[in-house]
This record gives sequence, C-alpha cells and structure tokens, in this order.
Amino acid sequence: MSTTLNSDLTSTLPPYSPSRLAPSYCAEPAHDEHLLELGPQSKPRLQRSGNLIKRSGSGDTLILSGQDPDTEAPTYGRSAVIAGFVGIEERESVGQVSLTISGKIELTAADSSIHQTILEDTQVLWSANDNPSENRDMPAQCPGHLTFTASIPVYFQHADDHERYPLPPTFLTSYPISGGLSAKISYTISATIVRARRRGGLRLSSVLGPKITNVIIPFNYVPRSYPSRPIPLTSEYNFLSEIKAMPDEWHQLCVVVNPRPGVRLPAVDLHLFTPISGIFALGTPIPIRIQLIGSVDSLREFIPDNSGFNTTNLPRSRIEVSLVRQLRLQVHGSTESARSTIGRAFLLSVPPPAPPPPPPSPSLPDFSRDPLHPLPSHEFQSQHDLTNTFFLDFAAQLHIDTTLGTTSSFNAAIVQVQDFIVIDVLEPAGPKSVFAHTREARRVRLVTDEYPGS
Repeated sequence: MSTTLNSDLTSTLPPYSPSRLAPSYCAEPAHDEHLLELGPQSKPRLQRSGNLIKRSGSGDTLILSGQDPDTEAPTYGRSAVIAGFVGIEERESVGQVSLTISGKIELTAADSSIHQTILEDTQVLWSANDNPSENRDMPAQCPGHLTFTASIPVYFQHADDHERYPLPPTFLTSYPISGGLSAKISYTISATIVRARRRGGLRLSSVLGPKITNVIIPFNYVPRSYPSRPIPLTSEYNFLSEIKAMPDEWHQLCVVVNPRPGVRLPAVDLHLFTPISGIFALGTPIPIRIQLIGSVDSLREFIPDNSGFNTTNLPRSRIEVSLVRQLRLQVHGSTESARSTIGRAFLLSVPPPAPPPPPPSPSLPDFSRDPLHPLPSHEFQSQHDLTNTFFLDFAAQLHIDTTLGTTSSFNAAIVQVQDFIVIDVLEPAGPKSVFAHTREARRVRLVTDEYPGS
C-alpha cells in the first residue's frame, strides 16, 4: 500500500533544473551603473603585535598588549578595549591588585584653577579576601600574572549639570598672553599593588599601613570621527557653474561691506561659499569661493595690487579667510576664552567665465583685461542697479595647520573647543581707507578623518 502511494507521488513531481549562478559583484559600479550613496566606513586599523611594558622600582610590571613597545603613550579610540596583564613580584605579601582607567581635566585662568575627574573606572584583579587559604599559616598567594581587559566609555557625566557629554580627546594648550589660560585633558591606566609590610616575619601593616605600588602608563584618547558628506568637487575656473550645478552642496554667507563715513561709494555685497556640511577633516583643505557684487568704482577697491589695475597706487582693502579656533573655559562660574588662527586661505582672482565685455565707452572703463565682469541678471538677485552692477570672484583652499590644530572640535562642559571659518575685510594702513573693517564667521566642526573614499 505504502509502496504504491510513494510511487504515485514520485511520478507526479515536476521536473527541476539547476539554479542559476549568482551574478558577480564588485566594489566599483560598472559602466552602466552609478553610485547612489556611500556610507562612512572605518579605515582598516593597523594591528600591532608588540607589548608596551612599564616596570616599577619593586619589579612589578604593567603590560599593554598590541602596542608599540617604543612608545611612551599608546593611543586608543572610541569604545576601545585595553588589554594586557600585570606581572607581580614578591607575591607572598600581596593583599590586593587592582586596575584603574582615569581621566581628568585641568584648567587654569588668571589666578584660578580647577581639576575635575571625568573618568575613574577601577576593577579588582585579585584580592586575598576573595581567595582564602585552606592553611591559616599559609595565606593565599597572588598569581604571578593577572590578565585584564577594560573598555573605555563613550560618555561621561558632568558633576555640576549631571548631563552626559562625549568623552573628550587628549588635549593640551596654553595661551600665555591671554591671562595665562591653559587646558589639559589627560588619561592614564594604572595598576595598584597593595602589600602587607613585614619585618622578621611580623606584620607591620597595622602600625605603618600597607605598602602600595602604582605602575602608571599615560595614554592618548583619540575618538575618530568623520564628515557627514564628502566635499564637493570644485574647479577654480567655473565659479558660477559649479554653484548652479550643486546648490545643495554649498552654504552661502552674505555680508554687506559698507564704506567708511564720508566716502561716497555704494556698499558691496559679499557672498562667501563653503561646503554645506560644515564638518571637515583636519588634514583636508576646505574649498572657499567668494563673490563681490557692486558698482565698478566700489569693486576696484578690492582688486589685488598685483593685478596691474592699481592705477592710483593707493592701498587696497584686503579680504582674508582664516580658520579660527576658540577655547572656552568655565572656571568657578566665570567664562574665559582665547582664540588662535590655525589655518589661512590664499585668495586667487577667478577670470571671467565669458568673453570680454564690449569695447570701452566714454562712461565705462576698459574691461578687456579687467577681472571685473558684468553680473548676469539671472544669476543672483541684488538690490543694486543691474545696469551698473559687476562682480569679482575669488577662489581658495583653506589649509589647516595640523601643527597648531591637532585635535578635533569637542564640548566637555567646562572646556569647549570651537572652530570658525572667518572672513575679514581689512582696512589698509593709512588715511586712504575706503571700506570699513567687516568680519563675519561661520561655525564649523573639525574631525579626525576624511570622508571614506575621498
């Protein structure tokens, strides 16, 4: 019966063919494909196989695994795991061995200072109380090697406002000329060995206290961070076209540059274009675009002296773009700040995107070799009379001096590091200044790594 049933089922099964092979894949798009989105991915980290060893005077050692043995301060990133072991000498008198990861902030402003602990994580690796001996005359003996793993937390809780803040990176700076402001953020990992004092077989700890040995290794904490989007591709010679092609990729800061009192010249509209994300890697130049819009007479005051158009030999107003770092400290309820320039841009005049204007007329100067060019009415809306409105373009790369700015921007409650792209219209020296000093800034954030694939 069952044989007949199985036979009937087998005869009614449909025919099968082998499955098709899965298509081949590659990391880069083919000729008929394009990339829609790329998410940040961590760069492969160099795996070190050595051990960093720190030895105390009594012979105890603290050993960190996977570190360069020649470095004085190893580097760990966000959520890193510190692994290693503690080597113990004179084990018979050891009562306890513990490991501590600590971090602290030290601030100085004028005659005040503050020290605040932001990380204090201790674990007991071995204790005689937890390892009783079966023989009362022979106390438990500490092992010669104690392994450990310890994780660095991502956040810390501030003692005053009880808010959580990202654990700040290792940091050290000072401003002697700004009231003696200084800030230091440091981290250490330490092994503490507690021993009973003995003399002639007698315990002296009850009288003199235990003997404590600390083996300390400082380490650098560098949490890695990335921009939220890549820097747009740019060309120094296609100013308007690249802004029009990618308007969502640029942040526009508008500034009105007014003439000095008594100067009968129209104001100039200044437009500063920077990448929209506002998040930039420390080692990556930031593209800058500047456009000045105004009358011919006003714009001539901004033509660089080396352009050959300074016919009056009068000093010109200068435009400078810089990256300014601001340090803000909260010391005993008082806010102190200091600034330093960590990057500068060298502005280059961008030639006109179109052929030269018509031949000169009695009412207008010759523009055939002039960096000034008429403003197309469809490009920007301006309050100026478009019949007499021209524009002057500049392009630059804002380079960050990594010897001055080695740390990303951060906020650790009582100490903040903020970064700004600052544009200055500077008055020339002497009584011939035409336009007043003007300054505007855009706050940005510096991070450790560039956008993946950049």
